[in-house]
Amino acid sequence: MKYKLIILDFDGTLADTFPWFVKNIGAVADKYGFKHIKDEEVEELRNFDAKHMLKHVGFPMLKLPLIATHMRGLMKKEIHTIKLFDGVPEMLHKLHDAGLTLAVVSTNSQENVKSVLGADLSALVTDYECGVSLFSKEAKLKKISHKCKIPLSEAIYIADELRDFKSAQNVGLDLGAVAWGYTNPAALQKLHPTLFFENMEEIGEKLVGKKQ
Repeated sequence: MKYKLIILDFDGTLADTFPWFVKNIGAVADKYGFKHIKDEEVEELRNFDAKHMLKHVGFPMLKLPLIATHMRGLMKKEIHTIKLFDGVPEMLHKLHDAGLTLAVVSTNSQENVKSVLGADLSALVTDYECGVSLFSKEAKLKKISHKCKIPLSEAIYIADELRDFKSAQNVGLDLGAVAWGYTNPAALQKLHPTLFFENMEEIGEKLVGKKQ
């Protein structure tokens, strides 16, 4: 196996949080003074990176840390409504059972991440770097590599957004892009990620191998 360390994003990669985001972003926009995302704009905006989306709605960048904290708190109150994508438990167990080291890096809180994963799956993860700034995952990716004592050359970051590709690129890390997250899969494929996963089962198959 080429990789020893599998770094996983959470929102849109392991957990289906996009419907929750769409449902709640209007109230957050009213509270912090930026434009609503119209229903007819959602699919188009899934083709763009986070900075483009934030600029489109007039997002107050100076308030980004405050708004991110607010949204993590909102999700905590409704955490029972957030579900993992189908196949996540089987995928995580397959990677762990193959001897791969698992880590999670996320803008979401560690409390929210572990609540959705549950105790069994949370225990499979060696390291969590959560509450990360929207545009500064690079330092956390390096930190995970250092803590797990596995070089980035033997790691892959599995994620669903264009900014994740940029973060991986900036630290020389391979990226595995998923077809089911926040970003339109066609937009991700244009960046030529190292691996592209059409479904959850493919993660295990491409990183470990198919069942005999």
